[in-house]
Amino acid sequence: MSSKSRTSSASSASESDEEPPTKRSRISRVAGTILRIRLEDFMCHHFFEWKITAPINFVIGANGSGKSSILQGLVLGLLGNTKDIKRYTRLTNFVKKECSKAVIEVVLSNSGEESYRPEFYGDRITFCRQIYASGKTILIIKGSDDLVRKNYPKDEPRRILDAFKIYVDNPLVILHQETAKELLNVEKPENLFKFFMKASMLDEITYYYQEADKVLKDVEKNIQWKERNYHSSQEEFDRLKVDIKAIEEKKEKIAALGESRKEYACAVMHHNKHLAHQSKLKLEELEESRINFNNTLENLGKDKSALQYKIDAINKRIDIEKAGTSKKEEEFYQIQNKEENARHRLNVLKSKIRDADAEIEEIKKEKDLRLNVYHSRTDPKKIQERKLRKESRARKLEEIEVQIEENRQKVTREGEKLQDLRVKDDEQEKEILDMRHRMGILKREIEDYERQKSELSRSNASKRLLRFGRDPYNIDIGIQENRKRFTKTPIGPVGMYVTLRPELPKSWANVIESFLGAGFRAYLCDNSADCRELFELFKSKQVHNKPKVFTSKFLKQRHDRRSNFKKVQCKHPTLIDLLQVENDIVYNYLIDQFNLESIVMCSTQAEAKLISTRIEQVPDNMTMVLTSDGYKFFPPTRRSSYRSYYMDIQTARYLGLETDEQHQKENVKDSRCDELKELKKRHTELEKKLTKTKNAIIVCDDAKKEANERYNEARRIKNSVMSESGDDLDENLEDFERMIQKLEGQIKGKDIELITLKDEKEEVCSELQELSQKKEKLVDVMQKMRSKQAELDRLEKEKQELIQKKNYAMKQMKIIELKQRDILLKIESCNKENEKAIKRLEESMKKAEAMTENQIFEPKEDIHMIRERMNLLRKQTRNTEGSSFDGKLVRFKTLNAQLKKEKEDIEYLQAHLKSLSKQSTARKSSLMVIRKTIARTSMRSFNMLSGKFEQKLGCTMKLAIDLSKRRIEIRFCDGDGNQLQQKELSTLSGGEKSYAQMCLILSMWESLQSPFRVLDEWDVYLDHVNRVDISKELLLRSIRKEDVQTIMISPQGATDIRTHLSRDKQHLVEIREIFKQK
Repeated sequence: MSSKSRTSSASSASESDEEPPTKRSRISRVAGTILRIRLEDFMCHHFFEWKITAPINFVIGANGSGKSSILQGLVLGLLGNTKDIKRYTRLTNFVKKECSKAVIEVVLSNSGEESYRPEFYGDRITFCRQIYASGKTILIIKGSDDLVRKNYPKDEPRRILDAFKIYVDNPLVILHQETAKELLNVEKPENLFKFFMKASMLDEITYYYQEADKVLKDVEKNIQWKERNYHSSQEEFDRLKVDIKAIEEKKEKIAALGESRKEYACAVMHHNKHLAHQSKLKLEELEESRINFNNTLENLGKDKSALQYKIDAINKRIDIEKAGTSKKEEEFYQIQNKEENARHRLNVLKSKIRDADAEIEEIKKEKDLRLNVYHSRTDPKKIQERKLRKESRARKLEEIEVQIEENRQKVTREGEKLQDLRVKDDEQEKEILDMRHRMGILKREIEDYERQKSELSRSNASKRLLRFGRDPYNIDIGIQENRKRFTKTPIGPVGMYVTLRPELPKSWANVIESFLGAGFRAYLCDNSADCRELFELFKSKQVHNKPKVFTSKFLKQRHDRRSNFKKVQCKHPTLIDLLQVENDIVYNYLIDQFNLESIVMCSTQAEAKLISTRIEQVPDNMTMVLTSDGYKFFPPTRRSSYRSYYMDIQTARYLGLETDEQHQKENVKDSRCDELKELKKRHTELEKKLTKTKNAIIVCDDAKKEANERYNEARRIKNSVMSESGDDLDENLEDFERMIQKLEGQIKGKDIELITLKDEKEEVCSELQELSQKKEKLVDVMQKMRSKQAELDRLEKEKQELIQKKNYAMKQMKIIELKQRDILLKIESCNKENEKAIKRLEESMKKAEAMTENQIFEPKEDIHMIRERMNLLRKQTRNTEGSSFDGKLVRFKTLNAQLKKEKEDIEYLQAHLKSLSKQSTARKSSLMVIRKTIARTSMRSFNMLSGKFEQKLGCTMKLAIDLSKRRIEIRFCDGDGNQLQQKELSTLSGGEKSYAQMCLILSMWESLQSPFRVLDEWDVYLDHVNRVDISKELLLRSIRKEDVQTIMISPQGATDIRTHLSRDKQHLVEIREIFKQK
């Protein structure tokens, strides 16, 4: 959309052309008037250009033709803001649609007396503002040569507008249609006053006055700051003055310091001479003490050797006695075994003899029976009877034979069983005897190992105690010497009672000891009184690094035996499982202080992570996991997450210090104890088996006797039957004879066997008699040896006393060795001190000779008094020489000059402040006068204008400005000047309000100094008659001020203005009509 315009003057075209150009170009001679406006792609204008030559300009046109757009372009081109226009809030909205940018160019006159830098800009200044659709905006300033000016200050555009007194945000300079509409609705006196203050620029004047007042306050603060600096400089000046005076006084003491130095040099020489003599005497005393310690150590060594010799002799006697006793006991057990075997053989022989006698008797009875039968065979009377009884007797004999065979087999079985049981019984008794003998040997070996272990442990205890340092050794001696002072003897250091299990790797000892730290050096007390006594002992022994002391009741029972003791349920061992703790109290201390029962030890980090990373995998009661490479793992809980740290691993000093010999002896002792325990177990089992065997022998012997009785009874019955049936036997006498001969041969064989058994019995009896005699002799010998047990006990007691003396001698030797070591260190230190003393003596002598010129004298005062005097003089004369004094003197002179200058500056500023205060007071008074003048002028002008329209309004409007209450009221009065209460501004019509508005604007124009004024749609609410009257008044007032450019925009037209102008004034008016073209 483009706009076309047509320009016409108030007179005809021919008349206008005849006017001289000098009259039409008068507006260009006033600085700040508008010469040309050019718009490109701005709002509804594609291209618009207006060259303004007349002082009074009317812009007319239909609605939407772009009249107000020209006014808005003028405001934006002269650095106005969107809030001043009240049309759009963003600059990009002013760019014509489908265009990339809008260009606003406003050319201002720079002629006349109030021109701005005409040598730089010329007689025209062009403001060219480019607004891009992207939101970017550019301002270009050109001169009269249409060349762009560069390198000007940032606030140069604002300075130009201020110089021309152009304020586009002032409603009296540019009255927008929106502002005009709002002004019609302004009915409150306070809002009218604000409009008055802004339009008359009194607000801006007041702002500048307030800024000037702030500058005055800043000057006051600057003066105060300068005064403070002046006072501080004055204080420094006074201090320097005092210091310089003091320095001059101190210089007088330098000579005295030199004399004191000479005196001090002589005193130092004499003092070093005395120290060298004292050091020599001390060295002689230490040498004498060392010789005494050597002699004492040598005597103790001899005593120790003598005691060891006695101990060895007693051990040898004890071993000999115990070895003889062991040999006799072994011989006694062998004889006892032989006796038991002989008795067993004798019992067997007796049984065999009894059996042989019984068989011989039976055979003899059978022989007699057969002889009787044989003799009865020859009786013919009984032959018939024998035949009758033959069959019944034969059946009875068969039954008896069966019983005899059964009883004979049972006797044989029971005899064999009894023989086996007796053999088993003999073997068990022999095994029990051997076992008892082995148990006795093992008990003696265990006792020997216990004795050797106690001796070795006492030796190792001293070695282990020394590993903790000299202080624990001295503390242990002090505790033993002062044991009566304690309720219960303190325990410590704790590491003395803790060792690592021998099967564990030594790297674990490093980790465990690094974790426990200083806990190994701690001491334990039962109560606070013992704790105080122990600290007193630390003081008396001069212990430098005092160990920690824990006070807790000494319990007799370990914590792990309590019912509430909670242990980690895990396949990995806890720290308390890895340690061998000899003392229950130390065990409880480790549980209480370190919770070792809840800390698990793993070989690798992988094993530790398996049981410590996830909360569901954490074993019960576990609080921490340690690894062999020194990492600590804390398992997750409900309040904390899993975390791990690295420990600084130190080499173990206290764990695993036992010797290989002690480990070996401990292992041998453990094996012997295990063997003894197993032997005791087997001995108990064998005794039970032996008891069962003996009971079985008794039962089997009874069964054998019972079977033998039945067998003999069956033989007797058979013989009786055979004796009854002898007559019934066959007539074969030869068989009887052979049977009788056979029986006689059996009897002879049995007799020979019986004789042999009796010979063996006699041999066994003689052997038993010899063994009994030997046994009785051994019993007598063993009784005598047992009677010597008191002697052995006495030897043991004597040996223990000798061992205690030896240990005491060893302790004394250790103490003397430590003291001897201290003496040697002291001697070495004393030698060094002696050499230093001699060297200091020589140096001090040379220095004294140099300072006194070989005239050394003995001072009257002590060296300390001389040193104190020198220090006092040195303090008094410090920093009085050289550049320090010169610097202070220079500073003193500089401050003197500076103070004078500062004083002059302060006086000048005070005078300037006084002058500014007077000017501010005068300016304030002037402001009050200006406000009153503007107010009075506006009221007078308003009242005069409203008087012209009195007949049309039917009343008189009067403007009342109350500066004290900051209120403006438009009052309505009758012809006598009385105020009409029923008539108010809110009751007026739109035309009447427009009257009041224009009267107020015209009345305030009198006090406004601006090169141009613009009114937009000022007559929108006026009818034709009122608009003519108002436009006539506006036109006449504008003509009276031809040097002020007036632009009035109206949609009503301006054809009737010709009637208001004379012919010679019509060239001052220009009418610009804007057309809207599709």
